[in-house]
Parts: sequence; structure tokens; C-alpha cells
Amino acid sequence: MAASDRFALSSLLLIASLVLGVSCSGTGRPDALSPTLEARLDRRIRELVGLGYSGQVLVAQGDRVILHRGYGWSDAQGRQPVTERTGYYVASITKNFTTAAILKLRDMGRLRLTDTLDRFFPEAPPDKRAITLEQLLTHTSGIVKNYAADGITDREAAVQAIFNQPLGTPGEFHYTNDSYVLLGAVVEVASGEPIETFFSEQLFRPAGLRDSGFWGFVDIDDATRFAHIQGDIPQERRLANWGDRAASGVISTAGDLYRWWRALQTDRVLPRQSVQDLFAPRVNTESGTQIAAGWYWTRTARDTRALWTRGTEDFGHNALLLSWIDEGFTLAMTTNAGEIDGEGWNKRMPAEVEAILWPGTAP
Repeated sequence: MAASDRFALSSLLLIASLVLGVSCSGTGRPDALSPTLEARLDRRIRELVGLGYSGQVLVAQGDRVILHRGYGWSDAQGRQPVTERTGYYVASITKNFTTAAILKLRDMGRLRLTDTLDRFFPEAPPDKRAITLEQLLTHTSGIVKNYAADGITDREAAVQAIFNQPLGTPGEFHYTNDSYVLLGAVVEVASGEPIETFFSEQLFRPAGLRDSGFWGFVDIDDATRFAHIQGDIPQERRLANWGDRAASGVISTAGDLYRWWRALQTDRVLPRQSVQDLFAPRVNTESGTQIAAGWYWTRTARDTRALWTRGTEDFGHNALLLSWIDEGFTLAMTTNAGEIDGEGWNKRMPAEVEAILWPGTAP
């Protein structure tokens, strides 16, 4: 069997184990029932608070939550402690919800992944009419990173702003929010509902999400509901705008991100085949990262597989939902603390947690 075939087979087997909720046994797997594991995780994260971390951390093994706490302060004055229900802007993690919405609409018979943009937008210019939904999902449409929809509140105007941008090379991977803004507009056209309504009724509610909402609909100045931002945001960005829909803009918590992950292990949100489609690797990059639809596959230092989605915003908020598939562990984290040593906390935290779960793994 060729190496590429073995890789594809292993990917399908792993995805199948995800959907069935089965964890593969891994070498050196830690004992999640150890009474000291939660304490070791908590102690290390409190040390990280001393280095500037503030946010939520949830670590679980399968359906057993080991640690779930808020750390630091949700206001700039250090008076309002972060709780498990404090909201965070999860940025590009939103893309995985948008992908799930597209797959949901496919399952409802409203669209196909092979549909082209001219089906939904007859006004699409000639160079973009033949772009498929599949290409938008995988960042291979030729649409490049321009943030053309930022601050635009009208859907048609946002779509036109993206259409007005020059097209890159179709087939090449160009990570871009604009592709997912178009997918969000497709969700509205195909469903006949505002994207926030479709997400809430078709995704959030069935998954049991308790504290997830949408940019522009949550009072970001209320520190009891939303962790403070770093710096100022232009007034047009404070509104519900298309730069903060579909590609980013969901406000959530570590607890809700974990509930979403667990819901995807059942048929509460999507049937098994659609979950496989959500996680299936579609594009290989030179770095070894594999691109799924709003999700990414990488290998750990232990030569095990990790599946993750993350998001980062300039005003300090970043978040991560990661599953160490082979070892059966999940990490969900949120923060408004920006970076440490030049990298986002959503990149630093998994290394810190791995060093506790698998001693000898360097953070």
C-alpha cells in the first residue's frame, strides 16, 4: 500500500473513532483519575497568570472534565474575576461553526459543496462566478487576505466589496477571512434566515451551548459578560458587521467550546458522515499541517495526532479547541491576554498542558 493510501486510511480510521467517541490507546497515557493531575494543571496555570495569562482553561479526557476554571480578571481594573461564563471573542474558531452550517444546509437539501457562487449571487463578476463552496471552505478559491468586509453592516455591500478585490491563483492555499464571509452570506441566502438565527437554532441549541453569542449583540463593555479588550476598537467594528460574521465574531467560553466538541461526537448537530466531512483533511501544506474545513491536523512531538481550531484577534482575545486524538484528551482555552514571548497564548497553552499530561514534553 502506498504511503499516501496508508495516510488516507489512518485519517479515516481516526475520524471514525472521533465520531464514535472512541479514544485510541496511546503510549505513556496519563491517568486522568489521578487526584494530583487537576492540582498540577491548576498550579501551573496559576504560575502562568503571574506571567500575564488571563482566561479560561478546560482539560478533559473523553467526557470526563479534569479541570475547568477561570483565571485572572475580566476587567482592566482587576476587580471582576474571570468566571467559567465570561465571554471571549474566539475569532477564527467561528469558521468551524460556519462549515458546520454549510454542511447542515447540504443535509437539508439547500445546497451542494460543488455549487458555484453564481447560484447564490447572480451579480458575481466573471472571475468569481465559478468559485465553488468547497474552494471557499478550503481557502483555495483564489480569494486573498484583504478583510474587505470589515465594518460593513449590509450583506450585499460586504459581498460586493469582496467581489471587487482582485483574484489570486485558484487552487493555491490562501488563508482568508473573506472566503468565509461569502460562506456566511450563502448561509443566509440558502436558509432565508439571519446567520445568527441559523447558528443559534441549528448549531448552538442542539449542541447545548449556554454562553455563546455574536459580536455586535453582546455588550462588550460589560465585564461580567465579556473580558475587556486591549486598546480601542473603531466604532464601525463595534457594530454587528460582516467582518465579524462567519469568519470570526462568535463570542464563547471554554466550556461551550468543549460542549461543541462533545456534541460533534454524537448526531445532535450533524450526522456521522457530515462530521467526517467536517474533519476530513483536504489540503496538505509544506509545513506538514493538513487543512480540513475550519479545522487543522498536526503531529505532536510524541508522533501522535492533534486536531484543532483556533482564533486570534488584535485586541488581545485568542482561543483554542484542540483534541489529542490518539491519547483521548481535549483542551479548550480562551484568553484576552494577547501574547507571551511573541506568540499567542493559544499556541503556548497546549505546550504547557502537554508538559503536565505527558511529563518530559517540553513546553
